[in-house]
Amino acid sequence: SLSHFAFMPVPNFTMIAFTNAIEVLRMANYLTGQTLYRWSIVSPTGGPVTASNGLAVDTGPVECVGQPDIVFVVGGIDVQRATTAEHLIALRRFARMGSVLGSLCTGTYALARAGLLAGYACAIHWENMSALKEEFPDTRFLKELFVIDRDRVTCTGGVAPLDMMLNLIAPRVGTARVTQIAEQFIVERIRGSTDYQHIPVDARVGFSRAELIEVVRLMEANIEEPLLLGGATG
Repeated sequence: SLSHFAFMPVPNFTMIAFTNAIEVLRMANYLTGQTLYRWSIVSPTGGPVTASNGLAVDTGPVECVGQPDIVFVVGGIDVQRATTAEHLIALRRFARMGSVLGSLCTGTYALARAGLLAGYACAIHWENMSALKEEFPDTRFLKELFVIDRDRVTCTGGVAPLDMMLNLIAPRVGTARVTQIAEQFIVERIRGSTDYQHIPVDARVGFSRAELIEVVRLMEANIEEPLLLGGATG
């Protein structure tokens, strides 16, 4: 039963991932007329943290948040440089307290660097997946939109945190309420933990020549009616 969520954005975090996660909690409270969920925004020392789009959010120091049920570290651009020793200390502290740990976008890197994902499966934005597989061989990086592995909840970026949060609160609020929340956000289909993140062709196949990438894209777009040589359909 998760009711108190904490979010720890690191500098240059991705705003869309951050707000998509929080808005699900806000809408659940709004539609039920109850304070089912509360959230805290924290950082190692408190104060404003600036996102990659230039907007800043105010944060409180981690010592003042108590013991949240779950803590999400929110990553973004250049997460390796943005993640400091103080972030790692704070995450390890939450782990010792028994909080569930999670991540949004590239925040998975911070958990892995803190040594908190060894032996776990996790998700991260596709741009960072290959490099982190080599850096953290004891962690399994999957292609799913989000991964819930015991007391670790990791998610890719963009709008995927919205899907993850809808799945995460479903056991408490019920499927009907989750559907109502999705309808408020004009979401036609709630993706689940078995859905994969879309990885662009050039990132998947590693081709450097544009014409070869275009061939693969054409093949994928015409699986039901394969193209013949010369561009005609068969």
